[in-house]
Amino acid sequence: MSSDALHLMNEPEWRSGFTNMLNKEYALWWKTRTWWIQSLIWLLILNGLVALILWGPLLSAESPPSSVLGYSEGLPFYLNFKGIFVAIGVIIISQGIIIGEKQSGTAEWVLSNPVSRVAFILSKLIATATGILITIVLLQDLIAYIQFSFHGGRFLPFLPYLSAMSLQSLHLFYYLALTLMLGTFFNSVGAVIGISIAHLFGLPLLWNYAPSLVRLLPTSLPDISVLLALEQPLAPYWYVPILVTLALSFGYILVAIWRFKREEF
Repeated sequence: MSSDALHLMNEPEWRSGFTNMLNKEYALWWKTRTWWIQSLIWLLILNGLVALILWGPLLSAESPPSSVLGYSEGLPFYLNFKGIFVAIGVIIISQGIIIGEKQSGTAEWVLSNPVSRVAFILSKLIATATGILITIVLLQDLIAYIQFSFHGGRFLPFLPYLSAMSLQSLHLFYYLALTLMLGTFFNSVGAVIGISIAHLFGLPLLWNYAPSLVRLLPTSLPDISVLLALEQPLAPYWYVPILVTLALSFGYILVAIWRFKREEF
């Protein structure tokens, strides 16, 4: 990063340098190949899966008509796939945004400028969340919606679909916040990825021991998103996992800021 990259801004001390840092982080997404590479990768993975579900059986002469999946069968598969594999993608994308800066010495250099540690963490979080939201969530879900609608011969109910996508976005934000927090505690990418993925796959295993607890945790958000998309009845207190996920996510962010303020360079 050149010495011209950061410019003096009139900001409160606690978020000093935030605007400059955020612009720098946005540039890493939108002024490089990152945005279109991520868009293309997830287009092939997510919408390739949707295309395979919807159109694959139609292309095979040996497939009976009953093997063709529609919206009510294909969408749950798509959403549950996203709930696991896109969360893994978010973990991989975000695992180095703090550790990489610490290992390269960039964090130490940036913080020697008039940049607060709060601004450093928040700029990383907001820029990464925005990039993921646009390239992996909004773009892919819009294309998937078009595919499902075209296959069904009509535009499908959009508000239920949008509600489901919002829950999916919250689910991904949770893992982004978790991974960012872990990056402030560890200097090893392997530790951050390992703990985050163990968390992703470990929570559902609690179902065998404490199903009532699991229903309140972020792991239930993909299932709730399916019910919302298909306009199915929701369980009582279905909104509790949303509140819990929001609380945990912002808790992780606060812990990340607290820990990073104590980081010695």
